[in-house]
Amino acid sequence: MEILGLSPGTQIVGFPPAIVVPPSTEYAGPVSAAAQAKIDLTTAYNFAGGESCSVALPGNAGGLILTPGVYCIASAEDLIGTLTLDDQGNPDAVFVFQIGSTLNVTSGSLLLFLPMAVKATSIGRSALRRLSAAARRS
Repeated sequence: MEILGLSPGTQIVGFPPAIVVPPSTEYAGPVSAAAQAKIDLTTAYNFAGGESCSVALPGNAGGLILTPGVYCIASAEDLIGTLTLDDQGNPDAVFVFQIGSTLNVTSGSLLLFLPMAVKATSIGRSALRRLSAAARRS
């Protein structure tokens, strides 16, 4: 089943003949999942921006193995190779990346989580800035 969320607004317009076909569901309005996602995104963005930098990273973090913390890159990050995030067995581990401008990931590069558990808490503020801007345009 597919879910389509919309916020702000209550109906999708401007691209007929698109329709939401059951069993898919459309949620719209101020209490929709999309509205909550925007709130959660803002909370994550503000949290990431409010953290103090604990380690300055080079412009290419490829080949590094990082443990939980707040990592800062002054300008752009060009990820070339594999960046490994090791939570050291802590299920509540948080990785924050404060990137001054853009995150560029070259073809074939990897972000590897150890012990291979993908974490929603491991998101960079640069990516959140782009997501937040996209959410505000919606």
